[in-house]
Amino acid sequence: MSRYTTFRIHLALLGLVLFGGLATSAGAQSLAITFDGQDVVATGLAPQAEVAWIGGGQFLDRTVPTLFSGTHWAADDNGDGEVRWTQDHPVPNVSVWAVVDLDTGKAAAASPPAAGLREAPFPGVRISQGALRTWGRLAVEAWQVQVLLVRPGKGAWSLWATEGTRDDEDGEADGWLTLETDRFEPLGATAGDVGDVQEGDLLTVFDVEAVRLSTHTVEASDFVDLGEGG
Repeated sequence: MSRYTTFRIHLALLGLVLFGGLATSAGAQSLAITFDGQDVVATGLAPQAEVAWIGGGQFLDRTVPTLFSGTHWAADDNGDGEVRWTQDHPVPNVSVWAVVDLDTGKAAAASPPAAGLREAPFPGVRISQGALRTWGRLAVEAWQVQVLLVRPGKGAWSLWATEGTRDDEDGEADGWLTLETDRFEPLGATAGDVGDVQEGDLLTVFDVEAVRLSTHTVEASDFVDLGEGG
């Protein structure tokens, strides 16, 4: 099951920022990502493993630069330790992809070799109590993002949002994109809402316009008390 967002934009490509957050396909980790035509391929999985994908990039639709992003759930049904995410077009060089094993939380990220890994430091993050006094309000210092939240052993949820629009819970163009977790949608076989953000949750953020990806494991210092009502 995939969730995609695609739109067209006329702008110059932004520069690459390299940052070591996830294990890459060239690293020592057994989990790796490769590319095969229209397929993004995860290898080194345990048989029957379930994974969540996030990724996107930019390609030319005729002569129009087109940005796309999406999330995807898949399982290794045949037990060969490999899962493919087939795209509607050849995987563009200007793209970045991450895969997370939903059981172990192990992750890998890769871009096509011609471009180099498009990874960036994780943006600022703060987790606070919303109107219901639960830890379900997540703010990231970003403008337009696709977010994947993985809770190892439990499931995966995703959301696409733009800062300062109705997607943004505070409705202000203040540099912080504020998201309520009850708007996150479960992927694949994941059951139920994500509920409170918890320590150990893995957040992967895809910056749509910059085509950069970053990851962060939620820790105690991310939780802040902003007072009654969030």
